[in-house]
Amino acid sequence: MRLFLTIISLTTVVLLAGCSREPNEQELRQAYEESLAEANQMAVRIGGDRMKIGLQDFKKLSCEQPDQSADQQNSHQQDQSQQKSVLQNQYRCNIQVKLDLPIVGASTQNGEMTVVKHDRGWVVLSNN
Repeated sequence: MRLFLTIISLTTVVLLAGCSREPNEQELRQAYEESLAEANQMAVRIGGDRMKIGLQDFKKLSCEQPDQSADQQNSHQQDQSQQKSVLQNQYRCNIQVKLDLPIVGASTQNGEMTVVKHDRGWVVLSNN
């Protein structure tokens, strides 16, 4: 019985640790590509296919969780437990992308994106 409880405890710890890990480069790239696809849909409606932005290269430079105390002060409307859960699954990541921009051509840019873990994977909340 003791061995069974130990195995259950270790399994639970491993599963919980996996929930709070930061996104890897491939997960960030996928989230970025999904966000870019949404932006391209709008761009095509406005200016046609010539307005599409292409992604040539993507690099994750770093990720960190936002300061919880500052974010809690900025948002008083959310329930604290719900907000804490979201913040545990939210990361601000520095990235470098090489884009194929309309008119301009290839351009390498450093930026920051905020992502949150969702049922369907990592989702972009903001992209600067």
